[in-house]
Amino acid sequence: MNFEFRALSSQNENLHPINALSYCDEATSICSISDDGAMKKWDAGKCTNHRGTENLSAEMSHFESVGTCMDWLPNFAQRNPKLLVVGFSDGSLRYFDGEMKPIEKIEAHEGATIKVKFCNDGSALCSCGEDGFVKVWSKSGSFRTNLYQSSASIYAFSCSPDNEKIVVGDESSIVLLPLQGGKKRETISAHKGKITCLSWNKKNGLIASGSEDKTFAIFDETLQQIFRVSDKCLKFQVTSLEWSKNGEYLAVGSFEIVSVFDKFGLLIRSESLVRKGSVFAIDWANDSKQFAFGCGNGQIFIADSVGKKIAKGKFEAYLESRNKIVLTD
Repeated sequence: MNFEFRALSSQNENLHPINALSYCDEATSICSISDDGAMKKWDAGKCTNHRGTENLSAEMSHFESVGTCMDWLPNFAQRNPKLLVVGFSDGSLRYFDGEMKPIEKIEAHEGATIKVKFCNDGSALCSCGEDGFVKVWSKSGSFRTNLYQSSASIYAFSCSPDNEKIVVGDESSIVLLPLQGGKKRETISAHKGKITCLSWNKKNGLIASGSEDKTFAIFDETLQQIFRVSDKCLKFQVTSLEWSKNGEYLAVGSFEIVSVFDKFGLLIRSESLVRKGSVFAIDWANDSKQFAFGCGNGQIFIADSVGKKIAKGKFEAYLESRNKIVLTD
């Protein structure tokens, strides 16, 4: 298994850092928000080369404050309406429909909203911000509780697969606590620098954490460390990481490089991103066959999984590239 990289946008299309991005549907379109306050929608199927082509579908909105994070409401079996929530530097959360038209704005944090994420079942929405709060909301935006408070800004959290617990990155520590509130919590010292990103995978149950100390680590659900990739492998701080939906791969972003590891910590592929800046946002498609990531220079890239072999009888099919299958007998 390997990954093939292609540019979704050229550097001339957007000169501002990509703060957040997310697949809108089954790997056909991607929405992004950048440091100039522009929210855009991209056609993920058209880019064919590393330099990027004109793939912008539409510029949906432009805001005075800067969008910092986004997440779509999980839509299992089409039971939920399409709903996008975006966090902003003014501390607000803004709701958009499936066409990315604004619905509602709520005041959520003092200072910037840093991360927003729905629980896996879509029953609740969590947010964290510069004010040190982790807050829980209904999916429609009604405030429920201040779940956690720190004296420092909170940059990362992630909900458990069963939607019962949440891990929060507080400085260099990981805090595990019930999502419904309560005094029972567990805290471990996970890194030597501030935790910048967390991802708790629904399939494999593993928690990945990235830090300013130039390492990322994998923990089980009880916060027992399984392995750690050290600063000998990563030259710069980890700015983003995200598990694939099937739990087989972990994409890790840093300064001018993005890497893909398997769930055992083995490196599959690293891609150098010269003069592209840090990778600030990563999102995997639902089928785990590709992921998109946004860079500090404003470019968006897509990584497609290639190299898979399937044999049946005397025939063997080999996925040479994202649009080329080689059949041999």
